[in-house]
Amino acid sequence: FGDREMRIALFVPIDLKRERKEDYLILVHEHQSRVLTKEKGCKQFDVLIPEKPENRVHLFEVYEDEAALDLHMNTDHMEIYRENSEPMITNKVLNRCTISSGGTSP
Repeated sequence: FGDREMRIALFVPIDLKRERKEDYLILVHEHQSRVLTKEKGCKQFDVLIPEKPENRVHLFEVYEDEAALDLHMNTDHMEIYRENSEPMITNKVLNRCTISSGGTSP
């Protein structure tokens, strides 16, 4: 497998308390900035806002490998994000994916 095939993507649908959506967006954009600045192994971090339901946000993150994801999950800024976002969230599902490059495996 090539390097691209080892990349890990997280797709995280998050349901928010309706009255906390704007607060959450401020928080998650600050977190996004910290991750992209401090974590070289994070190759992409997008905040997606679907048309419906109105209280949902999706996070899409790409990490170069398992070590980069492990680092991300254990940083001080991740702990702060978890603590601050928890009261705003009603449901969250972490979907972990391997990115397929479309090539054939050996």
